[in-house]
Amino acid sequence: MVQKIIPLTMSTYSFQRPFSTGGCSLEIRTEIWKNRRLHFSNFQKLISICFVFLIINSHFLMVEAKCGVFGRSILTSSEGDISDGFGSYSSNHQCEWLIQAPTNNSKIVLEFSSFETECSYDFLFVLDGDSHSSPLIASLSGNYISDVVVARSGKMLVILYSDTNYILRGFQANYRIQDCVMDCSNQGTCVNNVCVCDNGHTGEWCQQVQCPNSCNAPNGHCDFTSNICECNEGYVGEDCSLNLSSNDNLGGYYTLCSSFDYEFKGRTGHAGQFHEKSNSLWVFGGFNLYTTLVSMDYYNFTSNKWQTVPFQSDSIQPVSSHT
Repeated sequence: MVQKIIPLTMSTYSFQRPFSTGGCSLEIRTEIWKNRRLHFSNFQKLISICFVFLIINSHFLMVEAKCGVFGRSILTSSEGDISDGFGSYSSNHQCEWLIQAPTNNSKIVLEFSSFETECSYDFLFVLDGDSHSSPLIASLSGNYISDVVVARSGKMLVILYSDTNYILRGFQANYRIQDCVMDCSNQGTCVNNVCVCDNGHTGEWCQQVQCPNSCNAPNGHCDFTSNICECNEGYVGEDCSLNLSSNDNLGGYYTLCSSFDYEFKGRTGHAGQFHEKSNSLWVFGGFNLYTTLVSMDYYNFTSNKWQTVPFQSDSIQPVSSHT
């Protein structure tokens, strides 16, 4: 943290912490002691100035640890920790952290070690950019620890908002600026900010195993072109493990499509319909946290693939919360 005492007159001082960010420059000042012409000895003046500096410096350190009342913090280190500070966060408050990578091609990864806010009232928003109008990539509330959140624009804006009531412990998170997300999980090579995965792995950061569990053959087989399991009739799932004609594992959990599959983006308020003849789920429209969608997609349970239906977007209006 850059801090300095700025002399105004022989007995007038202000405390200043500079920020150097476009559109968010700000100068913080505490109370200014003006023109107090007291007859101190030189030693007394020195002790007084040092005492004032210690008080102000302690004040700044304490407030910054409590997520700050001074607006936006700018972070440019390649790695660091951010949190709301010690104890609970403040009520009726908003804090901002802007993480800036050296290039727009860099990826910024945010990973949480703890998270607890008043559910549906206090939120942590994460945006892929440096302004409130940037794409919203995470909206977190409650006590769920999210998977890693990734910004791909070279900038990440983190905003903690709380209302006037009921405060909890807040959050602790670590951020890393990387050329490729998660360094390709040590299962690939980063080339021009894109992961080239080793054999047997796929995904944006090579985090996904191709054809997991060998598709539980003979339930299915691996399509080595797409490296996705193609299930035989009567079986579904990412590894063809779910038998549709058996109740042996009733109440269990199955992955039908990898959570790392980024061909289909998460959304809410969309319409969906299962088409039995093609064994596929069709989805239209919806809302993805920052815009209303107009796309039509379908998931084929046999091939385990999402596909998009092309059409002229100007012929159908974006829509969400519809039937």
